[in-house]
Amino acid sequence: MTTKKPPWDSMDEHWWLAWVNEQFDALDAQAEVTANERALYASFRFLASLPPTAQREAFRKMGIPAARARWYYDGEVAPLRKLFPEVAETFVPPPRWQQRHRQRDHAIKRQLLRLAVRDVYRIRKLWHGEYGMWKRPIKLKPSAAKLAALRNDFSEHELRGAMRHGSNQSDWNQPT
Repeated sequence: MTTKKPPWDSMDEHWWLAWVNEQFDALDAQAEVTANERALYASFRFLASLPPTAQREAFRKMGIPAARARWYYDGEVAPLRKLFPEVAETFVPPPRWQQRHRQRDHAIKRQLLRLAVRDVYRIRKLWHGEYGMWKRPIKLKPSAAKLAALRNDFSEHELRGAMRHGSNQSDWNQPT
């Protein structure tokens, strides 16, 4: 670790953000490697057990969801035409794909807000493990919400709104 752990009463948000980012990056990298390795080994074992013709078909089918999503959200027909050359001329951009693209952008923003809310709880858990306290007093800035908002490129107001609404996000999932 290159960033020194800040003292509990430090109010330098750049120092806090650098330390939190470094801690989370290390934890995420470790968790991602183990999860990816398990999934990759399971996939390899499964594919190795298939005959060659079934392997080719499995590889083709793995590309279908991504190609369909590109067709559905972005209006790109080339990936589907490449996967299914026998019926390539039948693929055309879906109607109103631009509206779906905007809907997808709002869904992505909602998901990123959920991850930012999760980061608030991860920061508090990190603080509890390192300092023995999970929440800083109001007079000490930055708060866990402020750090999570900075880490995920949201305003603190947006993040606190997402935390307040919890699973009932009907008013902030509308297009702005």
